[in-house]
This record gives sequence, structure tokens and C-alpha cells, in this order.
Amino acid sequence: MAVGWFGELTVVKDLSMREPYVGRCELVSGEIAEDFARYFTVSEQTPSLVYLGVRMDAQSGTVLSSGGLLLQPLPGCPEEHIELAMARVESIKNLSTLLENGRTLQEALHEVLDGLNIEVTETTMPRFLCDCSRERLERVLISLGKEELEDLIEKDKGATLTCHFCNTAYSFDEAELKALLEESLRKDDDAEV
Repeated sequence: MAVGWFGELTVVKDLSMREPYVGRCELVSGEIAEDFARYFTVSEQTPSLVYLGVRMDAQSGTVLSSGGLLLQPLPGCPEEHIELAMARVESIKNLSTLLENGRTLQEALHEVLDGLNIEVTETTMPRFLCDCSRERLERVLISLGKEELEDLIEKDKGATLTCHFCNTAYSFDEAELKALLEESLRKDDDAEV
């Protein structure tokens, strides 16, 4: 995999609003951690320390260990705590080596962030989970309005919507669109009363 240093980093977040949040910033180095740190600082106005490291076997190309760390100050964080974290940058660069040497993630974090009095309050396993659903996309279709729904029924005899996050496709046939149009018209009538 190769990452260039021309172009921009685009982050799309579903904040359960009408439109997803889209943040952008120019790439500065092609180093993923540096470019993400710049994104957080420029697009979200949150100063951030981002570390990503991978240890590989040079002969086989096998990943021996990998680790990442994102440090961001919470509102009201004392400046001396931020300075302490910045002073640990060189130590943080050893995170993936410590993991390769058998340290648990918590042990490695306590070692690289020594002096910061970290406390692990929760441990979760990351997983991709999209909250899209057929019902949610039905509401999207209804929000298009009478003319647009009638156009989809007449011209296309149906519609297929694809989630921007997980690429799940939801197909609606002509009968389903007619039912959504009727529901939309009923809601409009109820709103007028």
C-alpha cells in the first residue's frame, strides 16, 4: 500500500443528522499519523498526538505487532498535562516494539505514558457497525417529496439506495414507492389539519 502526499484527507462521519459531517484537509507528508494529526488540528480544531507503528519481519513480510495511539486533550485540560504528553513523544514511538516484546496494551501504555497517571476506565473491541436500515432509507425517500417520488415511480419503476458508509444496497419496487408516497401524502394532510 502506498500513500501519497498530494491531495486531501476526507473524513465522513454519520452524526445522525440530516447530512453526514464531512471534514477535509490537505495531505502534508503521506505519513498517515501526521496527516491524521493535521486533520484533527485543522478540520476539528482539536490538537492531537497521533502515533501509528507496525513491526514487520523483513524476510517474510509478516506483521509482528502493530499499535496506534490518539491523544487529545479534553476541554479544560491543564497546559502542563499537554506538555507532559508532548514530552513522551519519543517514548510513544516504542509502543509497537513493546507490544512485539509481549507487553499487553495496558502495560505498554503505562510505560510509554509514564508520569501521566493514566487510568483505563473502559475496554472495548473495535468493530465496524453501520446503523443504516431499510426504515431509515424509507424516511429518506419520503423526505424527497411528492414530485420526486412520483418521478421515481413513473420513470424508474423503483429505486435503489446505497448506504455511503457500509455500501449496503436497499431496493424499493414500484409498489413500495407508491406506499411511501401515500404515507407522505397522509402526513402532509395531517400536518395541514
